[in-house]
Amino acid sequence: MAQKQLQQLNETSARGEYVPAWRYLVVYLRLGDRDQAFAWLAKAVEEPNWFALQMRINPVLDPLRSDPRFEKIVGSLASTEVK
Repeated sequence: MAQKQLQQLNETSARGEYVPAWRYLVVYLRLGDRDQAFAWLAKAVEEPNWFALQMRINPVLDPLRSDPRFEKIVGSLASTEVK
């Protein structure tokens, strides 16, 4: 199912339609590809959206929390919010 979702996201993007980074992030989490999930997490914090505001508490991201990359990426969000 996640592979089909990824294919649909890629098709949508290929048509020139905007696909939020968090949607890719969730698909890669479902696929178990942590490296891609972190790449999309980094992109998601750069986009102005509701998902970025929930990163510290959203249970969808629980599989990533124990990795030091998580705090580094999410911590960068906090420093940009202070400005």
